Amino acid sequence: MTVRYDFQNCFPRGHKSVRLARQLNAALNSVGGNERTFDSRRNTLIYFCCYVRDTDTGLRNFRLVTEDIIEGYICYRKNKGMCKRTRCNEMSVLRCMMDYFELYELKNSPRLTNTALGLTGENREVKKDRCRILFTG
Repeated sequence: MTVRYDFQNCFPRGHKSVRLARQLNAALNSVGGNERTFDSRRNTLIYFCCYVRDTDTGLRNFRLVTEDIIEGYICYRKNKGMCKRTRCNEMSVLRCMMDYFELYELKNSPRLTNTALGLTGENREVKKDRCRILFTG
């Protein structure tokens, strides 16, 4: 059974990073998108908040995010067993948030490119072929 997370459950009441969850929730609502995109972005941002909580980073405002925190989040998700495509999609969501908060220097940082994070080389066709074999054969 999977655990469903929500922004309100990311941090306990009175935690120093509660404002971060509220800020990301408001940004998510402003960015918008269709329902599936919105849900995917919401889940990624909730996982990011859980990373901030689990590592006791103390990030209170997304405008104060650093390259080290983003790199740490991608490594954290890799250690959780997330595939390369998932991490690439999550990085795309974080870049969208960097655009929203006008963190252009951070977004264009050479340390946060897909190549630098090790997120290149995943072929979508491989997964599609594997699914066809599973469902037809």
